[in-house]
Amino acid sequence: GRGGSSFVVEEVIANRPPELGYPAIVVREDQETTIRLPGDAVSDPDGDAVQLSDAELRSYNPLTGNDDVWATFDSATRQIRLRPGNFSVGTHDLPIHAYDSFRNIHAKEPDGESGSWVSDMQTLRITVVNEYDAPILRVPLADLTVSTVRRTASGLQSTP
Repeated sequence: GRGGSSFVVEEVIANRPPELGYPAIVVREDQETTIRLPGDAVSDPDGDAVQLSDAELRSYNPLTGNDDVWATFDSATRQIRLRPGNFSVGTHDLPIHAYDSFRNIHAKEPDGESGSWVSDMQTLRITVVNEYDAPILRVPLADLTVSTVRRTASGLQSTP
């Protein structure tokens, strides 16, 4: 008989994760700010559409015992809302997951469905700069008389 051979060609489709390119954000403590993430801040090296996840940052407030939310990212509006207080001072990374819309029909998911998406966690660096908080007098002070104390040859001498 005639000898023959057959072979299978398998095409591998590479899908790279989306990338978030946005400069670091610097705000002052107690400065409420809203920033809209521009459309070109998120891209996919393969040209796929990208979806983003919602995210938030919390800081522990020892005065109330609560974790206060002070930074949020709304993926629907692409808005970053910042309300940093005293306990938010410092540098933080806001984690945002970016998913591309590429669906590899040859891959099998654990649930048996065909396809998979590529996601990557990106971070927005946010630095909150400390703002001097002047002390607040909560109880009025009574009038005080101040004396001057001088050192003399005979010892200390006080004058009103």
